Amino acid sequence: MIYNEDILGKVPTNRSVIPEGCLTFAEQSLYVAEFAEENFNTMFESVGIEELAVYESTGSFVLYEGAKLKEFKEKAIQIFKDIFGAIKHAYEKILDFFEKKRKESVKELVKIDSSDVDTMEDGKTYYTTHEFDLSCSEDFTKNAKELTNDIKDQFEKMVNQKYDNIQEQAKELKDDFEQKIVSTISGIENVKTFNEAKKPLYNKMIGKEVGATKSWIKSNLSDLTGVVEKGTTKRDIQTAYQAEKKVIDDIIKGLRSMDDNLIKVANAEISLLKSVTTALHSCMNIKMDVCKRRYNEYRVILTKVATAKKKANHESVSYQEDLVEAAFDW
Repeated sequence: MIYNEDILGKVPTNRSVIPEGCLTFAEQSLYVAEFAEENFNTMFESVGIEELAVYESTGSFVLYEGAKLKEFKEKAIQIFKDIFGAIKHAYEKILDFFEKKRKESVKELVKIDSSDVDTMEDGKTYYTTHEFDLSCSEDFTKNAKELTNDIKDQFEKMVNQKYDNIQEQAKELKDDFEQKIVSTISGIENVKTFNEAKKPLYNKMIGKEVGATKSWIKSNLSDLTGVVEKGTTKRDIQTAYQAEKKVIDDIIKGLRSMDDNLIKVANAEISLLKSVTTALHSCMNIKMDVCKRRYNEYRVILTKVATAKKKANHESVSYQEDLVEAAFDW
């Protein structure tokens, strides 16, 4: 069978995993992780029941080869296709959120340009925003790819050494990797779970506080209007989506070409690969929450500019001030 490089593009979007009403994108990712775990358990429980039935009737364990081996691999691959179907819905919801916010801003905010910033007072801090450094999200993907390669290499090495107690060895290796998946992908040291990494990772990407003065606003006006009115956050969303897709695509390629002997430790290896995909997705969703925070703060700043313009023209500013409050009401 020829591997279709865009096979994930044909995976249907699964809109039944993430419920309505999630307050954050990070919360959405927890449902995806739970779904992935359930799919993994269901698949390997069914395989285990099948092996037991064969053993009870023949006295021999299932030998995975030929058509049987191909069927096993396809079942394993389906786990990752199903995970990706849920991830597609997550990004669908993310895109929808930011597009709605962009349209609201275009409708409600007056058009802002550099001359409007000139109406603001010199030296006054109109708002406290943040630096918003999302560059570490590029490391999420690199770290995930390196980790999947390391997992593959370590399990291949184990099988080739032909341990008598290979199942126990596989479990020990799995346990070792599980301890470091989140810290390796997120870049946050001394964390083992996503909940432990969530806050420090969020704070890392938000960055230091910065005062939105007249000069700062003028220097960053293109970024402000880009995020709030032009929808430049879409680039961040597309980059994150494509990165996750590539990691899962590579995992599927690896499963298709998996050495027959690796079936002996497939449960442990595939469990880790599943955890890599969900950890990467969780980290990317923290990035999306930071993008949400950035949109919110930048919209408030543009509202402050619009208010200053109206005051300079002796116009009513009550509506613009209401927009500041509305920016926090999600």
